[in-house]
This record gives sequence, C-alpha cells and structure tokens, in this order.
Amino acid sequence: MKLIATFTRHDPADATAIFQDTATGEQKTVAVDDVISGYSVLDIQPKQVFIEKDDETGTWKRIEPTLLD
Repeated sequence: MKLIATFTRHDPADATAIFQDTATGEQKTVAVDDVISGYSVLDIQPKQVFIEKDDETGTWKRIEPTLLD
C-alpha cells in the first residue's frame, strides 16, 4: 500500500486519506476508525496517517518524489 494523499479538515474527524494498492493499482479512500490492510486508522494529518495493529502503533508517510541531477 502506498499513501497517495491526505485531506485534513477543520474538524479532524472529517479528514480522509487515499491509498493505492501497489500490486493492483486500486485506490481506496479511508477516514479515521477505518481499517486498511489490517491496520486501524487512528489519525490523519498532512502527508501522514497514524495507524495501529495488534496494539502496535506506526505511521504511514507520503513520500515526495524528488528530482536527482
């Protein structure tokens, strides 16, 4: 799964994120309390989604493409 975009709102409960399945290209929009690939979405912030699985927390971050010379 790859984090494509995050959309934060004035009310954090209204935030959403778009993930893409890297194997199939399928995209899915998630919100706080949704589950994606077995991970519960705890919070959505600019360019990152806080997740939890089996009492372990982590962060999915959006990686910005860079240009190399």
